[in-house]
Amino acid sequence: MRISTNQIYDTGIQGMMRNQARLDKLQNQISSDTKILTAADDPVGAAQVLAVSQSLAVEEQYQTNQSSAKSQLSLVDAQLTSLTAAMQTVRDNIVKAGNPTYTAADRESVAKDLESNLAEILGIANTDNGTGDYLFSGYQGGTRPFAADGLAAKSPATESSIAYSGDAGQRTVQVSSSRQMAVSVAGSDVFMNGKNGNGTFVATTGGNDVGVTASTGNTGTVTQSSWSLNRTQWDAALANTVPPVAALPLSVHFIDPANYEIIDSAGNTTGSTPYTSGAAIALSVNGVNYGAQITLSGTPVAGDSFAIKPGINQGTGVIDMGSVLDTQKWSAAVNNALAGKPVEIRFSANATTGKMEYSIYDPVGGATAAQAFTTGQAISLKTAGGVDFGSQVVVTGTPKVGDSFTVTPSTSQSVFQTVQNLIGILRSPVGTTYSSTQLANDLAGQLSNLDQAMSQVSDVLSTVGANERELVALDSTSSDLVIQYKATISDIQGLDYNKTYSDYTRQQVNLEAAQNWSDDCLFGRADRGRRCRRRAALRDLRPAGAQLEHRGKAACRRHLLPRAARQELSYRRRRRGDPDHQAARFAASARKGLCRLSHSRLLGRHRVEHAADASRLRGNRSTGPDRAGSAALADDDEVAEHRLQAELEQRLQR
Repeated sequence: MRISTNQIYDTGIQGMMRNQARLDKLQNQISSDTKILTAADDPVGAAQVLAVSQSLAVEEQYQTNQSSAKSQLSLVDAQLTSLTAAMQTVRDNIVKAGNPTYTAADRESVAKDLESNLAEILGIANTDNGTGDYLFSGYQGGTRPFAADGLAAKSPATESSIAYSGDAGQRTVQVSSSRQMAVSVAGSDVFMNGKNGNGTFVATTGGNDVGVTASTGNTGTVTQSSWSLNRTQWDAALANTVPPVAALPLSVHFIDPANYEIIDSAGNTTGSTPYTSGAAIALSVNGVNYGAQITLSGTPVAGDSFAIKPGINQGTGVIDMGSVLDTQKWSAAVNNALAGKPVEIRFSANATTGKMEYSIYDPVGGATAAQAFTTGQAISLKTAGGVDFGSQVVVTGTPKVGDSFTVTPSTSQSVFQTVQNLIGILRSPVGTTYSSTQLANDLAGQLSNLDQAMSQVSDVLSTVGANERELVALDSTSSDLVIQYKATISDIQGLDYNKTYSDYTRQQVNLEAAQNWSDDCLFGRADRGRRCRRRAALRDLRPAGAQLEHRGKAACRRHLLPRAARQELSYRRRRRGDPDHQAARFAASARKGLCRLSHSRLLGRHRVEHAADASRLRGNRSTGPDRAGSAALADDDEVAEHRLQAELEQRLQR
């Protein structure tokens, strides 16, 4: 089989290209720190790396989400902590304002402090996260959650002027494969949905008269002079559930100085009725007779009005916020016929002893039998109809006959309304229509509402703190998973540096050797032949030198002396005893010296030429001086040879 020269060239080039490709691959593996550059390098390993890398990317995204959630929850935590501090300041001010020695000016100063606290609480409620999303607006992050019509509360405030514009949602972040964590809090849960009273029911003063309060905008001279109340008829009116029903409070409105009308809270009116100063006005509207009368005296102005509702207690009795002893009994009681209806504790005097007694009254079953009252005594809420609320209250002080306290189920009340109510209570003038005992009861009731609001905030803060602790645990778990995934990927595609660098060095040597061979053999026929011949000459150089040395010695013996001299020397050698033997010895010595000289000349020339050839074969072009030196040495040897031959011939002739 014949192999062409081009095929040899192609094979050599392909070998170099393969070596170069292997070297490039090793370089890429070292630079990228991986032994799997493409799926073809290790299909199974590449598939495993892809799957683990996807899991790693997901876990790293979870870590990013956890960091974002932790940042947002930290901001919520800080704001709730500030809210708690502000509400605690309000509470401290209310406790301080309950001091009986405080004057109206002192209470006004506290009310101004409460207005400042209310503004601070409103600012906290409208806090955003720095990117335009409000913390307490639910899903509606871009909506300002709370808006105020005005911070000044009425005296006392009956409804909050601050409304919530958000929703009840919570924005969440996926922090693990199976956990979505809330990173915001609905403002309704923090500021709006706190229960009043003790969270189950509210205990307030029920009143002992008909309360008549003049409107602050009145400009006439009308005042209340007297009142009368039929308790039985009053109770019947309030207990009636068949229309028409009672709708307190009532309002006596002057159409003009000579006429007035009575309006209930449902908007029903008596129509125009003639007014006479000092005449009794019966409270009856829309077919409901309240069993009460008031007497107004003076000259009214059109637009003047008076609010009528149950009045204040006359004694010094103060009720606490109460407690629930059995939640099941309470739930059963409020879900029966008494649902939503108040239960009253009414005080009366024993007809025989004159000592204070109390009874429990409900609109359905009426009043229970009177029981002796002791200040600080726990009063169980059990009605005449046999309904047990499983609860109790404590009344301290000395109530007066006709005083009452009302117990109703708790409802939601915003923290804003609580603070506004407190401001209104503190600005109510204490006197005939608003006693210090009523002030103490109202402050105690609103303080209980504030405590419930603070408890609500505390619950939300606890939830946020629990989420932050969970994030710490999740972050630890995610970090461990990331480390494990990275270790798995490293095990699959990681480099064995010792082996890789060893392979790289070996491959580099192989490539350099192949490139040197290509320089010698793959660049033209003439150049290739010359290089090959020179390499052959280098191999034959030493044997050729030995042959030259042998031929030089023979030449000395055959050609350096004339034939006559050789014959003479032979003849003299045969005749050992001849007197001219000394001359023959000299001739032989001269011959040997000349031979040595000639041999040294020939050997020196050979060595010089050998060095020049070796230099040319190695690519050294500076062989001129060597050739010049060789020529000079040859000339010197030739002159010495002629001189020695001439001297030898002269001695032989003698």
